[in-house]
Amino acid sequence: MDLACLDHAYFHEELKKLTKLIVDVKRERFERRGAEGTDHEWNVLEQIEIQLDNLCILNDELVQFDIHERLSEIYTMAETLFKIKTGKLEKEFVPYVDPNYEYTDFDVYNAQYDDYGDEYYQE
Repeated sequence: MDLACLDHAYFHEELKKLTKLIVDVKRERFERRGAEGTDHEWNVLEQIEIQLDNLCILNDELVQFDIHERLSEIYTMAETLFKIKTGKLEKEFVPYVDPNYEYTDFDVYNAQYDDYGDEYYQE
């Protein structure tokens, strides 16, 4: 499939589907099943809503984007939403702390970021 045909209109529809999926997740997971959800689930859900709102704004303003990156973002959000809906979202990432090592502020700071240094570990 030629990805060049994936334009703002295509992503507008995909983002609408994600918006509906968020409503569905809240209804199915938390309202119908009566599950309260964990703080982690609610935090991740809130992060996805914020990310989705931002993507919708960028898409509506016709901001240029990388097709592969946008597809990856959408698929990752959808996958995470399905995990929340089924109650299979993994718990937060908890780094191993060696009690025999004297950590510096630099070590603590770097433990929060991935290899690129720009994203906080959530899983």
